Amino acid sequence: MGQYRHIDLKLIQGDILQFARNFCEAGAYKASIEIEQFAIKSLYESYYQAYTPFYYERTEQLLSNSYKRFTLKQEIGSSGVHYLGGIDIGNFGIYYSDKGISNEEIIYGAWNQGLHGREVMYGKDSEKRYNRAIQTSPPPREVLEKIIYKKDFKKNIINFAMGVAKARKYKFLHFN
Repeated sequence: MGQYRHIDLKLIQGDILQFARNFCEAGAYKASIEIEQFAIKSLYESYYQAYTPFYYERTEQLLSNSYKRFTLKQEIGSSGVHYLGGIDIGNFGIYYSDKGISNEEIIYGAWNQGLHGREVMYGKDSEKRYNRAIQTSPPPREVLEKIIYKKDFKKNIINFAMGVAKARKYKFLHFN
């Protein structure tokens, strides 16, 4: 007869839960970093390289202060935990004091509608000749969402998280 070894199932369950936590934490962290990099790229390409008006003072406030990277562990009742990673779009230090519009409206318009402000031309007699919105299409948020919903993006996050989770030490789980 073969020899039997007693294995405590609670220890195996503990390893499985720890593996799941490690996987989710690593995935949320990697997603937040990747999404932040894509946010910078989408803003820069959609917004900052889209036009070159003759008079324009570039502050780059939108590029550096209209989003914030986050990772979040969120309890959902007694049923489990969500791990989230990404960016929040909002006012994180933008201050346009003289635009006649709130900073939040500027951020919303830039990210969601591709608005850059207004182009105003005056005639010799200081009378307005035209006043039109400067707009990029597609807006930066749409560009960003197309990138993060691609299969390659998800696959890269999963591969990274799996590598991190497998590299950690467990009592019973072992990976080659």
